[in-house]
Amino acid sequence: DNASPRISGMFYKAIVQSVLLYGSKSWVLTPAMLKVLNSFHHRVAQKITNRLARKVNGAWYYPPLEPTLEMAGLYTM
Repeated sequence: DNASPRISGMFYKAIVQSVLLYGSKSWVLTPAMLKVLNSFHHRVAQKITNRLARKVNGAWYYPPLEPTLEMAGLYTM
């Protein structure tokens, strides 16, 4: 519960990402599948760091992705 974003990112990489990508070397990865995997990866980073999209003055604000990934200790897929 009270783990730092970097520790949560390590847990995600060790457990979730390894299970998610098990056997991926033999997959034929279409652009649509890659988009879904990247979206999931980015949402996980946002939730780990609590940097979610939110409304500001009636418009949606999306925090920059690179610092969010860095805070969680993650990289692009």
